[in-house]
Amino acid sequence: AVALLDHERQEADDDTAVVLFFAGLLREEGATVTEVTDGDEALRAARRERPDLIISDVVMPGLSGFALCRELKRDALLSHVPVILLSWKDDLLQRMRELDAGAAGYLRKEAGSQQILAQLTDVLQPRTLFIAKLRGHAEVSGSLAELGALSMLELVAAEWADAQIVVRDAWNL
Repeated sequence: AVALLDHERQEADDDTAVVLFFAGLLREEGATVTEVTDGDEALRAARRERPDLIISDVVMPGLSGFALCRELKRDALLSHVPVILLSWKDDLLQRMRELDAGAAGYLRKEAGSQQILAQLTDVLQPRTLFIAKLRGHAEVSGSLAELGALSMLELVAAEWADAQIVVRDAWNL
């Protein structure tokens, strides 16, 4: 599931075109896409649907993309969800990187399909590798930081009904 969160509200046609392009591309790749119109609605949708990935405009009504990243990191159930921030402006994306906005990736809105899909593949790689290890019936170990505890439990339950899970807290070992 992917939540596509975008609407800069500068010109309705421009916003609609960006949303339609990203949503269409992701749906062609088999993703389930939820579209929302502002940052506050994006946060509510993320809490309701717990997406695998969020793509958000940097500048939105309500919560900005930067503020959305911050709120997601504060939520224990969503802190692992990667966010890709979008903008027309390279300097704004660079500023978001410098401020460490908490996003997993940054894309210009006019990025090509291959660049977008490559970015999504990179961002979702920890999840993809985890699923591959589960399907290979290999022992899986590593940090929960990139995957999140709830997501890990859901993926394990979907693959191995009788799995045994051992979680160790590195701070207390």
